[in-house]
Amino acid sequence: MSLKVVCCGMQAKKIADVATKVGESEVEVSVMPDMQGAQGVKTGKFDYYIGTCQTGGGGSLGMAIAILGPQKSKIVATPGRVPKYEDIVNYVKSGVKAFGLPYDQIDGVVPMIIKAILEQR
Repeated sequence: MSLKVVCCGMQAKKIADVATKVGESEVEVSVMPDMQGAQGVKTGKFDYYIGTCQTGGGGSLGMAIAILGPQKSKIVATPGRVPKYEDIVNYVKSGVKAFGLPYDQIDGVVPMIIKAILEQR
């Protein structure tokens, strides 16, 4: 069973490309607007949501927080603050389903998110 990830926000296509490269055949990605993506996670169509904006906290997670709740949504990076891999692993273990980050950190942070999720499956 493949991991289903929905990619939303600024440069969502780039998130999808990076997630596909890292997860290879284990990850199935979709690109869509954030409201539809968050609803898809809530209904079980997708397993996880990754969203980007300029700051990693506003537009990237606004709908996810509204639809999934703050306990299932986490800002994992902000401008000038790159997360530790162990922190992302802990977020996954604690049930976080939506991750927000700045679009300029896609190349560094999305691989950590995908690897952490795959390791916990």
